Amino acid sequence: MTRARLPRWASFAVLAAALAHNTWRSWLCWGDLVSDCGRDLDIALAVLKGVPLYAQATYLYGPLPPFLNAGLFLLFGVHANVLMAAGWLSALAATALVYRIVKLFAGRWTATWCGVAFLYLCAFGHYSMNAIFNWMLPYTYAATYGMLFAVASLYFLLKHIRRPRPVLVWLSALCAAGAALCKLEALLPCCSLHALYLVFLWRTRAPNWKAAAGAYAGALVLVLGVYGWFWHTTGPALATGNILLRGNVTDAPRHRDILGLTDPARALALAGGSCLAFAAALLAARLAEALRG
Repeated sequence: MTRARLPRWASFAVLAAALAHNTWRSWLCWGDLVSDCGRDLDIALAVLKGVPLYAQATYLYGPLPPFLNAGLFLLFGVHANVLMAAGWLSALAATALVYRIVKLFAGRWTATWCGVAFLYLCAFGHYSMNAIFNWMLPYTYAATYGMLFAVASLYFLLKHIRRPRPVLVWLSALCAAGAALCKLEALLPCCSLHALYLVFLWRTRAPNWKAAAGAYAGALVLVLGVYGWFWHTTGPALATGNILLRGNVTDAPRHRDILGLTDPARALALAGGSCLAFAAALLAARLAEALRG
């Protein structure tokens, strides 16, 4: 006799309990208005007041987060609580996506606990004294919004591969464009995923390549159009003084170390170890599902 599978209501109850517990235990212990986080609030307020982004308001990331946060300020008022609520909703959406992605490959039990792990380790993680590396009030919303778009892009792409539908590949491509308009680092995994998908289309001679080509072309036009408009208004300062700020990438030893450029061999070894650990976790999850019947 096999064990009963975890009911859907129980899965949702566990995730809701984990979300509530994390919210309660970390209540208002998020971010640091003096370090990094205050910049995102100030930039959103500046955009709301009509200050030209990049031309007069220096910003190191894509244009979507400041305008999105400025829109939230316009609707709900200028207050840190507004962006904290946005961070909470972003974490909720990311948890749902993690759950749905894992469920495509494993059972509801595994998907539930992956969602719980994301909540405790990522969404509400507190890894520094000033707690700026979480989703509630992060050092920059470009990071969390970008990751949310990237995960959504992965989900829609996987759904499309399982059941090809043009709307799904369009949603996946548009989410990748959203990641590109948030933070360039979030775009890299998206590009890797979609490159693999293009190889998949080529190897399998799949008939849905036209839908994929149209979706990618549309996403590319969107991204280039947005950045092109800002380039037109700010000129080369968009790259040299903002998104690709020289002092943020090539001159600062701390940032070179974060990017893994100080010791590339060690960075690649750590990345390889992470991939192996992730693969082992997936294997253990599948084994646990198999033992449960």
